[in-house]
Order: sequence, then C-alpha cells, then structure tokens
Amino acid sequence: MRFFPSQRFLVFYSGLVTLAFSVTVLSAFVMQTSRASSQQEDARKILDEITVKKINIVEPNGTLRAVLSSSAGFNFGQRAENGPVRIAGLMFYNEEGQETGGLVYRGQRHSRRSGVRLCVDL
Repeated sequence: MRFFPSQRFLVFYSGLVTLAFSVTVLSAFVMQTSRASSQQEDARKILDEITVKKINIVEPNGTLRAVLSSSAGFNFGQRAENGPVRIAGLMFYNEEGQETGGLVYRGQRHSRRSGVRLCVDL
C-alpha cells in the first residue's frame, strides 16, 4: 500500500519544511542583532539635563584622572584634613593619583567676594 502516489509531494514537503526552518533561524539572528543595536543606542542617549554632585573620570585601569564636582565632592583625602572645602570645579590628577591642577570657583551668595582659579602643576 502506497501512502503517496508520487515522490513529488515528498520533494515539495521537504523543501517547504527546509524553507520554514531557515526563516525561523534567520529571524532569530535578525532579532538578536536588532536587540543589540537598540541597547547600544540606549547607552548613547542624549540627555537634556543631568543633575549630579560629582563626576569621576578614570582610566580603564581605574586610575583617577579628573573630577568635576560641587564643593561637597572635594571633601576627601588631604583636603578633608584641613577642614571643609568650599570650592567647586574641575580638578586634574596625574598617573599616581596626585592632584596636578584644576579650574575652581568659590563665591558667597550675599557677598561680593568670589574668585576663580586656574592651577597647573608641572
């Protein structure tokens, strides 16, 4: 007893199953690629405004190279030993993590006393 009268049906069926399998596998790769590219786009978002107290800029090995901070962020290390710091700005650090200069601002709200300082240590 022959179930299919010809082999033409089997050839057609195997081609259809192969095509369906190929489409399924390729769509999985396409979805994975589009998901990865959307994650990269999320990582590079453009923000209209950001509010932070301190930004540390470090090398890939973790060495501190620059700090952009409010006055509260500069109260660490040797600066904290001398009392509270009232400056805000950008500080630069060398390969050993020692402060080598910066651009800082200090001012009082209800006074005419203020100042800006650019320091570069060589």
